[in-house]
Amino acid sequence: MVQTVREPSNNQLPRVIQEPSVWEVWEGKTARLPCVAHGHPSPQYYWFRDTGGQLTLMDTVRKFNVVDGTLVIHKVSVADSGKYICFANNSVGEDKVDRLLRIRVPLKVEVVTTKRVVRSGEEVSLNCSMSTAPKSVVWVKDQRRIVPDHRIRRVSQTHLKILVFQREDSGIYQCYVYNDWESSQAHVQLDLKEEMPTFIRIFPDQIHMPGQLVSLHCSASGSPLPQISWTLDGEQLSESRRVKTGDYVHLDGSVVSYVNITDLAVSDGGLYGCEARNDVGTVSHSARIDVFGPPFIRPMGNLTVVAGTTVTIRCPVSGYPIDRTYVEKRKGAESAIMFRGIINLPPPSTKFNNILVHAARETCIESMEEAVDENDGGRNIANLVDGSWQKRSFS
Repeated sequence: MVQTVREPSNNQLPRVIQEPSVWEVWEGKTARLPCVAHGHPSPQYYWFRDTGGQLTLMDTVRKFNVVDGTLVIHKVSVADSGKYICFANNSVGEDKVDRLLRIRVPLKVEVVTTKRVVRSGEEVSLNCSMSTAPKSVVWVKDQRRIVPDHRIRRVSQTHLKILVFQREDSGIYQCYVYNDWESSQAHVQLDLKEEMPTFIRIFPDQIHMPGQLVSLHCSASGSPLPQISWTLDGEQLSESRRVKTGDYVHLDGSVVSYVNITDLAVSDGGLYGCEARNDVGTVSHSARIDVFGPPFIRPMGNLTVVAGTTVTIRCPVSGYPIDRTYVEKRKGAESAIMFRGIINLPPPSTKFNNILVHAARETCIESMEEAVDENDGGRNIANLVDGSWQKRSFS
């Protein structure tokens, strides 16, 4: 049986069949925006692009054409995204429908470089650039999500800043970028630049009067940032009400350490040392701080050495001016003049080889001409007995 299709006897206003209003197409592909309408007589189709309220007829634009009411756009680009309006028109009237075209761009993520070497204490900025606006960005370090704190900040979704780079900040940083249909990532490896400490500023030998304020400074650079410690005559410097130490990081990235001594006393004199140390190495500096006054010898700790080796003994002397510093060996009345408070005791077969082996008594003495007359007193003495220095004074 043959069916006959008859046209409506009455004219009908065009009615566009409802379709999804939003269409998403990958960049470089062909977009097809449908517009199918019923009406009598058969409607004609006209497509316009709405740009801020200004309509542009698409039939006059290259790469756009209309096939049976469908707008065909070849090799779409991001510039083609936007709002399009289809008008279906016949002699009775017209109907219209809006279509929103979105162009999907393959998500590409990158950072400026994939590997950087960073100095300790340096500020580091990591920027994750991408081909399209992301829905979300996640930063991770060594496969663990980064939680911002006082040193690590999220300036924006795509910008991570490390304010003061430290050894534990070394590693692989990744930014994961997500949108509605895919994800991508980029990474950068941050390594700590390792440098042995180097002194930038040190203090010289000095001579002061009692009661003065003395400030000693040592500054050093290095990576990791070095730690600076202080000694007095080879022993760790102890703080007190008059002696204070401290440090801070300079704007140039170096560490500055200082010792402040108020109301300087003769007992504060001696050989002051500063040592800068990090994981790469150590550097040290020392200089004498002499204080005008009578001789003074600071008590020394135990000294244990191996028989047959050369021993270096530093006599912790103070007072200025010092006429001479020497060691007396009470068994045999032997003595040796010291140079700047130091005496080297050679190996066996010399006269000082039995200092500890035979528990001989060694006496470190300092004197000056003014301190040995009848009016001004006598000498300060420290005795080394069985490896232990003992101090006494006599006139």
